[in-house]
Formats: sequence, structure tokens, C-alpha cells
Amino acid sequence: MKLATRGVLFAALLLVAVVSGRVVAEKDAAPTIPEIMRKLNGGSNSMTRNLELDLKDDDPDWEAIQESSAEYVKLVDGLQKGTPRKGDKTSWERLAKNYAANARALDTAARKKDRKAAALVVTRIKNSCNACHDVHRPKDD
Repeated sequence: MKLATRGVLFAALLLVAVVSGRVVAEKDAAPTIPEIMRKLNGGSNSMTRNLELDLKDDDPDWEAIQESSAEYVKLVDGLQKGTPRKGDKTSWERLAKNYAANARALDTAARKKDRKAAALVVTRIKNSCNACHDVHRPKDD
């Protein structure tokens, strides 16, 4: 193999390695507060909204609800690790801790297949949004 061909091959392999490393690093990176909030509460296809609708079914799909509630807990736990761009860190920690407690209560109710308790927790979560957003949500989010 010619030296020039080896150089091109080496450069191509190096490029693939760098791009692969970036993709893995991006996939392993913790989601940001806005990313977590969009997934949990961002509009008509958010996890909160979907759980709310699922819990209104006469015969809820408990397996799907339990998967969602477990993921919900993980995402909310991620909020506790974040630092808000606005507001006091102590306030953030308190509000995130309360949100995490609600997420765990939702997961517990889902595991028990207690539709009424789970629906009440979803309502409690929805009613707590403004208390946090008023203090910590930047206007551009």
C-alpha cells in the first residue's frame, strides 16, 4: 500500500473514531433541565399528560404506566442534580426534592395499581408547576 493511501485510510479511521466518541459522549451526557422539563411536561405528548390520560382509562395498561412512572422518577432525579439558570440554589433544591417525592409517590401508586392515588399525584404535580417556574424558569424557556 502506498504511503499516501495509508495516510488517507488513517485519516478516515481517525475521523470515524472521533465522530463515534462524540456520539457516545452526547448519548451519555445528562439531559439539561429544559430537556427534562420538556419530556416531562412539554405539551400534549408529555409524560405527565400521557400518564394523566392513561389513568383515566377504565382498564389502564399498568405495565406501560409502571414503565413511565419509573422513567419519570429517573428524570426528576436528574432535575435535582441540575443547577437552574435563574433563582436561588436553596429554593431549587427544596422544590426539586418535593418534585422527586411526588414522582416516587406516583411510581409507588403505579406499582400498587392504585389509579386514584396515581391520578391524585399527577394532579398535585401539575398544580405545583408555577411555584417553581415563577422563581426558576427563565423567560426564554
